[in-house]
Amino acid sequence: MSSYIILIIMGVIMSVIIASTKNKYKKLSKNKEKADGVLMGYESSTVKTNNLKIPVVRFETRAKQQIVQKTEANFYSDNAKKGSKVLVFYDPANPEEFMIQSKHFQLTYSIIMIVGILFSLTGLILLLNYTGVIKLFK
Repeated sequence: MSSYIILIIMGVIMSVIIASTKNKYKKLSKNKEKADGVLMGYESSTVKTNNLKIPVVRFETRAKQQIVQKTEANFYSDNAKKGSKVLVFYDPANPEEFMIQSKHFQLTYSIIMIVGILFSLTGLILLLNYTGVIKLFK
């Protein structure tokens, strides 16, 4: 039974995180500025036992301010090569607040959201079956 609850929680967390990132992207892309940037490379960060590659991007604001900074808020593949062009959405009042987006943003977002929802629904159905609320399996 605890594995069903963990499955539900994983799905909810996955969905909440991707929805939160999508909302930030929507705010930056609707109300803020766009710029062409260049992927300068990746900075490594370790979370527990996983090594994450965080993109470091260089772009120029409309006010001609050069920004070179890493961004954890991105929909960008960590397989992209150094020197690749990226689309940057930034806040003109605070250019250090920015996101980058890959060509496959919508597909990535959709897949992660669907997987999160499927985890939650599967866990919920299995939990309801286990408790006897519904009878799917014997």
